[in-house]
Amino acid sequence: MDTQPASHPSHHDQQEQQNQDTDGNTPLHHACLHSAILEIHTLLANGERWNALNGDNKTPAEMTEDGEVRKIMKEEGIRSEMVLRMMMGLDVSSDEEETQEEEEKEEEKEDEDAEVQDISKAINKTQEESAATEKMDTDADTGSQAEHIQERLAPEATGPTVNEEDLLTGCVGASAAAKSDRDGQTEYLKEQVSYDEVTGNLLDNDKNGVMMQWEDLIMQLHAQVICETNGSTAKHKTILNVGFGMGIIDTYIQEHCPRYHYIIEAHPQVYAKMLTDGWDKKGGVKIYFGTWQEVVPKLIAEKVQFDGIFWDTFGETYEVRQSLLFWSPLLIRLY
Repeated sequence: MDTQPASHPSHHDQQEQQNQDTDGNTPLHHACLHSAILEIHTLLANGERWNALNGDNKTPAEMTEDGEVRKIMKEEGIRSEMVLRMMMGLDVSSDEEETQEEEEKEEEKEDEDAEVQDISKAINKTQEESAATEKMDTDADTGSQAEHIQERLAPEATGPTVNEEDLLTGCVGASAAAKSDRDGQTEYLKEQVSYDEVTGNLLDNDKNGVMMQWEDLIMQLHAQVICETNGSTAKHKTILNVGFGMGIIDTYIQEHCPRYHYIIEAHPQVYAKMLTDGWDKKGGVKIYFGTWQEVVPKLIAEKVQFDGIFWDTFGETYEVRQSLLFWSPLLIRLY
């Protein structure tokens, strides 16, 4: 997925536009169309964008059915995402500032490791005492939820503290930078999105791909892994997907017939399409409209746990996404 805003084209974007033909195809589109393997490698090595859209909102990979070409483009997409993730952790400050930042990150990591150990201990104790625990009123106020989650996270005094502000923002366990980076998702949720009439691709206000049809195969494989753990079937499983998008993975999850299928979606237009397509009427499907930061604490308070979780949001930085890991011990069912 390309999460870069297009409102202010970079020099590279302007150059790419100059290289497009009247149909919006880049040289890489043509190379993929004609299965020109050498040219594809050459163009990618020289910075050609693997996910550029033409006038029909198609990426280069969508120009062909050639398996080898699609594999090359998929690997380039994975590589680009990995590089992006690495770059987001870099800083162009002075050596002294970099050293200080590395020390701070190391301290944060040590604190996170300690929190994980505390959470594990807390979960074990919670399981032993769960039979005697009364069901929490799901209509309880946020303050009560915070107390409940704190009790489950750390019955011992040494555990991490869950305060009401972090509960409301969904940033428990996240750094200050991660909390401020939520602005990116907030802006996306205010944007108009659209579904392409031909491809079905989900596009943002600048026609960048939020979700694309070429992701179908990998979504199918994800659903298989999530729904079939250790060879068992999904009929007794409870599955969570965060971010509906085009509903690709949710469609595949439904094929495995889980007992319950929870979906969290925050964009109002995507949520509206879900209702139009009848997802709220499918058996076992439970839809929550809101950000995962808003919904996950409520699920924990209601003691809902999952056998598998898939998470693919848009407009969030990797650090914000990683903050969901804080909740994982309380969301994953332990066998």
